[in-house]
Amino acid sequence: MFRYRYCCYFCRFRKYYNLWAFDKETICDKFVDRGVPLVQLDEKFAFYANIIEELQQLPTAFNIQCIRLNLKPLLDSICQHAQEWCTTLGEKLAAKNVKNIDKMRLEIKLEEFFKDYEANGPGSAGNDLDRGFKLMDPYGQKLMALELKRQELGKSFK
Repeated sequence: MFRYRYCCYFCRFRKYYNLWAFDKETICDKFVDRGVPLVQLDEKFAFYANIIEELQQLPTAFNIQCIRLNLKPLLDSICQHAQEWCTTLGEKLAAKNVKNIDKMRLEIKLEEFFKDYEANGPGSAGNDLDRGFKLMDPYGQKLMALELKRQELGKSFK
C-alpha cells in the first residue's frame, strides 16, 4: 500500500522529464530556425507558463502515512527548468530577429544604392566616357563599403 501510493503520486511528475532531459540550446535553435509562425512560438511560451502556474498550485508537502515528503525542491527545480526553456527560446528568437533586421537594413540600403546608381551613375553621363568613369568611382567605393559591412555581419552571426 505504501509503495503504491508513493509511486502513483510521483508518476505525475514524469511528464516533466523532458524539461531537463534535452539540451535547451540545440532544441530552441532548431525550433526557431524552422521559421515557425509566431502563433506556435506563443503557444510554446504559454505551455511553459502553464507548467509553472500548475506547479505553483501544488502543495509543497505530501504525507504518506507517517512520512512527510518535502516537494518544494522538486517543484522549484521543475519551475526553474520551465523558466530556462522560456528564456532560451526568447534569446534565440531575439537573436534571429536581430539578424533578420540587419539583413533587411542591408537590403534597404542596397535598394537605395541601386536607385541612386540608375539615376546619377555612369549611365546618366550618356556618351561621355570620362565623365562616366568619374561617376563610377564613388559607386565603387559605396559597393566596397557595403560588401565589407555584409562580411562583418556574416562573421558576427556565425
